[in-house]
Amino acid sequence: MMLKKNMEMLHDYDDVFDLVLAQAKQVQRTETVSLSALSGRVLAEMVCSPIALPTLAISAMDGYGFSTQSSKTLLPIVDTIYAGRVDLSQGISSRKAVKIMTGAVIPEGVDCVVPQERALLQQGDTEPLLIKPDNAIGGQHIKAVGSDIQLGECLLKKGHLIRSQDIALLASVGINKVEVFEEINVVILVSGDELVAPGQPLNPGQIYDANSWLIGDLVKPLPVNLMAVESLPDEPERVNEALKNWGSLADIVITIGGASVGEKDAIKTVLGSLKQSWSWKLNMKPAKPFSMGMLEQAVLLALPGNPLAAFMSFQLFAKAFIQKSAGLLKWQNRSQTLPLAEAYLVNGHKTQWLQVNQTLKGLFPIENGSSSQLSKLVESDGYIRIKPEHTYPKGTLVEFWSY
Repeated sequence: MMLKKNMEMLHDYDDVFDLVLAQAKQVQRTETVSLSALSGRVLAEMVCSPIALPTLAISAMDGYGFSTQSSKTLLPIVDTIYAGRVDLSQGISSRKAVKIMTGAVIPEGVDCVVPQERALLQQGDTEPLLIKPDNAIGGQHIKAVGSDIQLGECLLKKGHLIRSQDIALLASVGINKVEVFEEINVVILVSGDELVAPGQPLNPGQIYDANSWLIGDLVKPLPVNLMAVESLPDEPERVNEALKNWGSLADIVITIGGASVGEKDAIKTVLGSLKQSWSWKLNMKPAKPFSMGMLEQAVLLALPGNPLAAFMSFQLFAKAFIQKSAGLLKWQNRSQTLPLAEAYLVNGHKTQWLQVNQTLKGLFPIENGSSSQLSKLVESDGYIRIKPEHTYPKGTLVEFWSY
């Protein structure tokens, strides 16, 4: 499907999402990073285990090791074996037993471990004796070589977002560094003559800038390098200068505000001057307008200026765009299917992205008074998609995206 510039008709979200995400180009720059700096990074290679785990057969329990092939009923306990202490030069006679700790290497001649709490002991003349269990099975409570991880086994795939447990897995097989994609360079530009930084006095007609903090904080958990957050006046020359500057340095430039139909919407003016730009009016609320343009190196994503609309536009477009560009294997927001705790009456012919509270009884809708009501966003646990002209009785199963 061809992308058409500056379309005036209302468009379906799914169609626009596919078109926008088709423009996301995966980063190709890579670097080698140690375990200490690996959290939140995206793997640029498949990682396979250089060893088997365990490398030798080990005891899975604190207990007593012996041979199930022994013909004796009473087995003298001749030694205690601790984890980390290995002497492979000596085995254990099938006529004897050993006390063995969890993680200790199984000596030759031992093929079974009985847990300490189940072991029956008897005091002999010079040493304690293990009463051989009648139901002993070879291999019981012994972790075989490679039972956790096989040599050469794929541990993590290319495009995987590294978490704490992944770092632990890599460390467990002796890997101390891996190749990852470089972080995506992101810049946030907030447009509006009326905006004032928090902490400064307000003049009549001015408002405090919440969007810089809102979108800036949403970006931080993603695999990005947030290069700058700047405030710009509603002046096309200043906006064009900023976009020209950051367009050659960043990978993604996110603008907030100034892209609607107002006379002073400078972002829209600059978008129109780009060789490649697309603007959509979507058949949904909030976040009806969305625009995109190609700068020298970066992709421009233009979000609406009202805080709730900017938040939802980021969730619905920018987040996935960043994740795909960063090389993530999975980059679409995951939803759950949950019931509505009360009926919801649909008004209008637009798709609604509705804030909800998640409870044990189900999801309770929160009516959005306007796109600037951040208090509604603070109250919510996530959002649902309400289709136009649909009936939603209590108990209806809906898609739910959590924050």
